[in-house]
Amino acid sequence: KVLSVPLIRMPALALSALIIVLGSGALAYASESAIPGDPLYALKVDVMEPLRERMIRTPQKQAVWQIRKVERRLREAQQLAGRGKLTAKNRAELERRISLQVVTLQDTLLPPPSVETHVAAQEVLATTFEKYEESFPPAVVPVTFGEPEDRAKKSEEDHLRQFVRERGNAARSEAKFILRKAKESDASGEGADTSGEIRVGITVSGSAKVRFRS
Repeated sequence: KVLSVPLIRMPALALSALIIVLGSGALAYASESAIPGDPLYALKVDVMEPLRERMIRTPQKQAVWQIRKVERRLREAQQLAGRGKLTAKNRAELERRISLQVVTLQDTLLPPPSVETHVAAQEVLATTFEKYEESFPPAVVPVTFGEPEDRAKKSEEDHLRQFVRERGNAARSEAKFILRKAKESDASGEGADTSGEIRVGITVSGSAKVRFRS
């Protein structure tokens, strides 16, 4: 409680120093369950996650980590909605962070990866959005009924569902576009030989492995 207010306002460097001084274990562990609005949330997303990211060396693992961060933000949104604390402010913040992670995923896959890796990443990303869209808690009340506070909650949940649906559709469309371009390239003789079975093992939190056969 003593540390909660200063933590919110501390820059990442100061928080890093605090972790070193106090010992990373307890604070890091406590921050893992933080959601927007909690005192340790800044520590979780602005210090601990970037530290983990810097230790990842391969592009494929980086891609998995970016998708995992999307999952983390969606899980936080679920928790906020379930507690009736999904406000316009923290919804916008979560959407901003998710959008940034999607862009970072694209950057992680540069220079252009193999078609299989690129498609696998987009398919897993799309599945992640679809899974969490289905598991959001039901609407509080019909939008035309209930107290103003309940209608506000319903509105924010609807905004979030729409955002997640659009991102899932975009990822699925990207995967289809990549495959179509690859087939056109193969038909023109410009593509590489991809005969045989190809297995791409990008998995996130139990998502099924993406498998393709040329």
